[in-house]
Amino acid sequence: MAVAVPFPTKDTVDLAPPTAAEVELITRALATGAAGPNGLTDTQRAVLNALTTSMTGFVVDVADVEPLGPDDLADALRFRNHDFRTRIIQLMLLAELLLVPLPPEVTEQVESYAGHPQSAPPLLAQHDFIHVIADYGSTVESEIEVFGLISRANDDPAAFALLAMVLGLFETGYIEAAAQGFFGFDRGHLSADADHMAARLADATYRGAVLATYLDTHDRCAETDLLGNDWFTDAEWPLADVRTHFGLPPRSERAIASGSVTPWEPGGISPFQFAAGQQAAAARDETYDSYGATPR
Repeated sequence: MAVAVPFPTKDTVDLAPPTAAEVELITRALATGAAGPNGLTDTQRAVLNALTTSMTGFVVDVADVEPLGPDDLADALRFRNHDFRTRIIQLMLLAELLLVPLPPEVTEQVESYAGHPQSAPPLLAQHDFIHVIADYGSTVESEIEVFGLISRANDDPAAFALLAMVLGLFETGYIEAAAQGFFGFDRGHLSADADHMAARLADATYRGAVLATYLDTHDRCAETDLLGNDWFTDAEWPLADVRTHFGLPPRSERAIASGSVTPWEPGGISPFQFAAGQQAAAARDETYDSYGATPR
C-alpha cells in the first residue's frame, strides 16, 4: 500500500497544471499500476496515451516508461490536493477496467496506489474529522453526541434525519432492517444511562447551535453542513485554531461529568475498536498506538 502522504496546506498546495516532469512520473505510475502479467494491452496503451496528451498537452508513450511504485507516486504528488490525487487514481482505474478478464493481482496493484492500510473512505473520514474537532470519542455513546452536534449545526432542518438514524440504530432499533449489511445495530445506548446520556446529547446539540449561529453571523452559512466541509484541506491546522474558526465552544462541565470523553483518554474507544486496532497492527508487525484511548 502507498505511504499515507498528508494533503498540502492552503499555503503549500500546487494548483498549477502539471509540468512535463510531473506528467512523466504520473504516466509511469499509471502504466505500472494498470499493467497485467504481460504488460499493458494495446487498448490500455492507446487510451492512456490519448488521455495524457488531451489532458496535459504532453506526449508520453506509456509503453516506453520505467515503472513507478505507489510510494514514489505518493511522494511525487505531495503538494497536490485530494481532487487531483483522486483523478489520477480514476485514470488508473479506467485503464484497469479495460482488461478482460481482470486479473485479481491488477486490482491489488491499483488499490496499492489508492491509499493507506485500513484507511477510511473520504465521506467516512469527513465524519471522523468531526469526532476529533468536537472532542468526542468513537464509542456508540460518542456517536450520539457527534450526530446531535452535526444535525443541529446544519441550517438545513433535514439534517435532523442523521440523528434520527443514529437513534434508530443505537437506541430504538427502529431501522434494524436498513442497518443489516451496513451497520451493527444495538439498542438501548441512551436509555441504559438516560440521565447522563441526556446531558451529553443536550450539550452536543447546544454546541451545534452555537456553531451555526457563529457561522451564520459571519456570512458562512454553507459551512454549517459539517459533513459537507472538506476537512482534508484543514488537516494541518492546529485543533484550537479550527475550533476557533468555526466558533465551536468546548464541552460543558456537566457533559464531562456525565461521561463525555475525548478520543484521547480512557473510555474514548470501544473494546471492539481497541481489539481491532491491535489485530491490524499485529498483522503488519507494528506496535499499536491508540493515543491514550482505552476501553472503559
